[in-house]
Amino acid sequence: MVFLKSKFPLDSEGDLISLEKDRLLYRFLEAGKVFHSLSHQRGFLAEIISPKDGTPQYSKKGELTFDLVAIVHESIGFDFSRTEEGCKVLKHPEWGAGIYPGLFASEAPAASVRSILSEIVWG
Repeated sequence: MVFLKSKFPLDSEGDLISLEKDRLLYRFLEAGKVFHSLSHQRGFLAEIISPKDGTPQYSKKGELTFDLVAIVHESIGFDFSRTEEGCKVLKHPEWGAGIYPGLFASEAPAASVRSILSEIVWG
């Protein structure tokens, strides 16, 4: 899982929230593009799952989607709530509702994934 910190809580609706979600989605997809590319350069299969709709970005889309909020809730135990519109919003222990999840998947060993992520974060 990848967590991006929002500039403000995402537990309401409106234009400002939509713009922030779009900004975070763009950051995730840009980092995911690099993750995917570096993984393949090193001989590992990789995929990224869009936080917006739970679908893979480089593989054929199927009928099922990933519910990233449910995955984080079940695997890490973060609570979540719903907006008035019904969108699920994670509750990070420190960031509160200012969290935006995404998923990078790879067959690479953990050390290789750490190396790739370090390269993305630190250049």
